[in-house]
Amino acid sequence: AGQDVYEARTDAMGGAGVAAGDRMVAGFINPALLSLTERQSEDVSLLLPTLGADGADKDKMVDKFDDVQDNYDALELAIDNRDVEGMLHYRDQLLGNLQSLVGDSAYASAGLGLAVVLPSSKRLSVAIIAKTYLDGFALADISESDLLLLSTLDPLNPPALDDLSSQGRVIAGAVSDVGVALSSGFTVANMPLTVGITPK
Repeated sequence: AGQDVYEARTDAMGGAGVAAGDRMVAGFINPALLSLTERQSEDVSLLLPTLGADGADKDKMVDKFDDVQDNYDALELAIDNRDVEGMLHYRDQLLGNLQSLVGDSAYASAGLGLAVVLPSSKRLSVAIIAKTYLDGFALADISESDLLLLSTLDPLNPPALDDLSSQGRVIAGAVSDVGVALSSGFTVANMPLTVGITPK
């Protein structure tokens, strides 16, 4: 799955922003950073927007589904034309396409965020944040009955291709958050400590 906040500096450090993020992204990933001395400022900081996307199609599902569509259309045309040789050829191609999709999956994620960090004070540091992110997961749902129907296709009495039920499925969800990050620092046994929360 993808991440819910995209920020170039944090991503470049392999997601180490929880410990090393700057004040503009602290509200998203670790509000306690707002009260660190080196991150305090008398200025208002604005992050608008933070935008990103990532995804993976390691099984090359998009290309495979294109091949399925091409060979499905060609098989349908061969059936309409009573082309026995074409039916056998494109039947085998389509059957191979569907078998290669069994167990395949892909995902995509996207995120959008903004933050306004107010001037720091000795008692409390405050940031207002908003973010929206979307995760989507795609998988190939290949029907065993389709594989059987194609493997036993009789060119002299071909079935209706409308009976095929294999398909690609997409599951997706989106989340939006609006919150206020609050952080304060104090000293315990001469050790500086900071704490932070982000009610949403």
